[in-house]
Amino acid sequence: MIKLTVLEADIVRLSWIESRFEYMFQEYRKAKPKKNFDFSFASILREYAMIQLLNFIEARKDLLKNQKSSKKFRSIDKVLEPQWKSVFAHEKGIREIRNCYLGHIQNWGEKL
Repeated sequence: MIKLTVLEADIVRLSWIESRFEYMFQEYRKAKPKKNFDFSFASILREYAMIQLLNFIEARKDLLKNQKSSKKFRSIDKVLEPQWKSVFAHEKGIREIRNCYLGHIQNWGEKL
């Protein structure tokens, strides 16, 4: 069994999230949806994207916590800021949609 470092495990998490987004994009392009199928398929992709966005938020937060003493990581994160900043600007809404609607639809409107 191979044991990953904390940094390696965090990077693997980000890689899985990225690959899920890439597969969604590729399948959507191949399907070339039409009319009702377009709406249904797009709805499914939106729901799945919200789940993956929250996964990304949590993975990045863990990465920051685990690498808090790494100046190299902080400089890389700063360069990548245009990529992650808009996601974090909507964190509250993403979290609410995922937790109260997608993850626990029966609890919509309740604090979880």
